[in-house]
Amino acid sequence: MTSSHSLLHQICPEIEKIWPKDQEIYALGIEGSANKVGVGIVHYDPVNETYNIIANVRKTYITPAGQGFLPRETAWHHQQHIVPLVREALSQAGIEASKISCICYTKGKGITRSLSPFFPRVTIK
Repeated sequence: MTSSHSLLHQICPEIEKIWPKDQEIYALGIEGSANKVGVGIVHYDPVNETYNIIANVRKTYITPAGQGFLPRETAWHHQQHIVPLVREALSQAGIEASKISCICYTKGKGITRSLSPFFPRVTIK
């Protein structure tokens, strides 16, 4: 069976320049398109050609009874929680921010104001 990493190299050989087949990868993902904001980290092990979810943390914005999701309040909730969630995910994964190879995030569809507060202002320190 061909791993998706190997398959990616077959489809796009140029990727070897930025993502060598034998390189360990840590991908940090951020999702916040609705009332939930989450951060996950996936590790790629080139020796075993395996992917493992090593962190998965999230916070949910719960609206007051009888109200729907209000974009401004949802965005505020996400802004308040994103940096602590990134720190928690790094801690759960047992790695430093410098080990992160790439950052993946939800660009759209969803509640636009929920997404807009994150980028490009999020900085991992």
